[in-house]
Amino acid sequence: MLLHSQFNKKIRFTLSSQGIHQLRVGDVISVEIPRENIDLNQYIVLEIKHELTGLMTIELGRYIKDLSDLFSELLLANKETKSFFRSDSFDEKASTYNFLEEVKLKELRLLVRKRTTTGAFKLGFDVTLNTGTTTLGFGSGTVTTTTLIDEDLVW
Repeated sequence: MLLHSQFNKKIRFTLSSQGIHQLRVGDVISVEIPRENIDLNQYIVLEIKHELTGLMTIELGRYIKDLSDLFSELLLANKETKSFFRSDSFDEKASTYNFLEEVKLKELRLLVRKRTTTGAFKLGFDVTLNTGTTTLGFGSGTVTTTTLIDEDLVW
């Protein structure tokens, strides 16, 4: 109950930027200023203003969690839990296609060919596609197939 009965708190002060160049908005820092009756607590850096004089004005905030914050944290934790258990229910090994291991093949012939192209080689079709006069496709080039190995494997 003490957590929910505290008030939200903001602190703004100006100090030298020497030695704290790595401080960024969103960092959590501990602050205690006994002269101002500020006890040691953790604060979130809300805003940093750098001045030309070498000083910086820092605004720190401390807030309490209300019910909406607690519900949002519970919702995020629930989503993480569901996604963790979802990976167990989907077995990736069950959806593989290894049908080639079960197929019985009988090799009858071995044929190895080499394919070469000459002339203008275009990818696609021999139709002008509003790109000027350049056609897209297999236009004037020729494809030559050379047989390297042709063996019968059945005796």
